[in-house]
Amino acid sequence: MDEITDQLQSELYHVSLHHHEMAVQMLEGWWLSRVVHGLVSADDGISRAEMDAQILEIQESLKPDSLPIDHEIDALMVALDSLPEFANRPFYKQIELVGGSRLRIHNAITSYLQAFRQRSLWTRHDLLFETDLKQYETRLLREWELVRAQVCDELQETAGEEEMMRAGRAILKWAEDGLVPIKKGVSVPWVCRGSLHMLADERRLGWHPDFAGRLEALLDLQVEGSTS
Repeated sequence: MDEITDQLQSELYHVSLHHHEMAVQMLEGWWLSRVVHGLVSADDGISRAEMDAQILEIQESLKPDSLPIDHEIDALMVALDSLPEFANRPFYKQIELVGGSRLRIHNAITSYLQAFRQRSLWTRHDLLFETDLKQYETRLLREWELVRAQVCDELQETAGEEEMMRAGRAILKWAEDGLVPIKKGVSVPWVCRGSLHMLADERRLGWHPDFAGRLEALLDLQVEGSTS
């Protein structure tokens, strides 16, 4: 095993010393996973070209304008029967407030967990710091404020609940599109999408034009119901 580790380390000469250990761990993880897959599927083995492609992917993901994506987190999918576990969370309620479908709630939970776990992994490996996350969340809040203002400007003062819910779904769609990357080289949309749902869970933003008042009333009723 030491020989394999030494060989893997020698292949990662382009990675900075600060990230070298993590790069080796990433390559080891891919190598072991690929070996298991090869044994199960009886393929032709790992080619040099495939190895080079993986090394390049790792090197690119550890550049200053990028971050590595954990493949297990990327493949995460929450089971439909686990949705009730999240039913009392503010970010779940926020989607219900605008009449979002069960599928949208399911996707929101998946993105929330993906972003939460991936962000934790980045900070644990010193790839991202608390100040970086705060700056990113500030960017997200500013973008949300702009989109919210644009959507709400189209609402009449006499807008009824149906119109307000429709406007809220338009803001939610913007969040689902995940158009604000945490870094230029991070292309997976669930980092942005899940981070927005994390902010929605903290009630720092929302989808319904009157999300703050509606949530306060809704969650206060839940508290009263649980204590009566």
